Amino acid sequence: RIAYVTKFGDFILAATYEKVYENDTYAGTGANPILADSDKDTYALSGIYRGKDLEAGLLYKHYPYSNYRRYGIKQLMNQLSPYVKATFGPVYIEGEATYWFGKFAKFEEPNVLYPAGTPDIDLEGWSAYLKGKVNVGPAYVGALFSYASGNDLSDKTKFTTPLSGGGTNFSPALILLNDSLSTWAGGHAAANPGNYTSILGASQYGTIYNPVTSSKYNTVIFNAFAGYNATPKLNFEAAFTYARVDKPAISMNWVSGKVTEAVSDKLGTEIDVTATYKLYDSLSYMVGAGYLMTGDYFKGTDANAKVDNDYILMNKLTLSF
Repeated sequence: RIAYVTKFGDFILAATYEKVYENDTYAGTGANPILADSDKDTYALSGIYRGKDLEAGLLYKHYPYSNYRRYGIKQLMNQLSPYVKATFGPVYIEGEATYWFGKFAKFEEPNVLYPAGTPDIDLEGWSAYLKGKVNVGPAYVGALFSYASGNDLSDKTKFTTPLSGGGTNFSPALILLNDSLSTWAGGHAAANPGNYTSILGASQYGTIYNPVTSSKYNTVIFNAFAGYNATPKLNFEAAFTYARVDKPAISMNWVSGKVTEAVSDKLGTEIDVTATYKLYDSLSYMVGAGYLMTGDYFKGTDANAKVDNDYILMNKLTLSF
């Protein structure tokens, strides 16, 4: 990785190049003649302003990925991400948006998987996040909105899911789309039918998926919360979350073009309560309970399937460093 960073007063400018994956020398054999130059590189430019009550930034990143060249496929992808954090007296607001564009798949000749003349797959997807919080003495109330565009899979020449999804670094609910729960206890299998990049690999050629995971691809999330800081170390909070998918399409067969859809776009509604105690500045202990009224999206394609509501009782130690 090579980086250049400079500062002008409250402004920080940075430029970065990273060699993610190196494969310059292997030329391939037989039906795989184009493995040479199968690198993954990234180029990034960013600018950040940091004032007393306002922080804002903009990131542009270019991804010329060639790791699928063994199949005759290149990716030329771009990411544009602005963000802002602002404080106005007792009101705090933060927001971020990400726009992905470029070529999700640029087909080369010769191509191991696809016939000559197959149209390229254009990439155009976006996500947005907005959170507001109002402090009223030791209490506070707030709301959160998150969106990540999905793919209706009806057009083979378009890919409309942002590759970064909605992010794993925020989890408004204890069960629904929670990354810690997915990591340590397993995810929601019915909501994760496969990898969205599988169309690029020979092992699953013929199917492209529209997954819903804790990375929050293809999701619309509404969240409201309220809390009370009983002491500087003890916090109580309650939250209400409603979530659905942006597009109910689950998968598409590349050969036939047939799109399979879920019977519903509803992921569910959840109510959570937590109590958190700060043991040290970097160590906290949390106990929580949550109840999920499961949405019919988890029925998949079977309208007669039965889904149960879910609940969680948990305790967690968190070390921040």
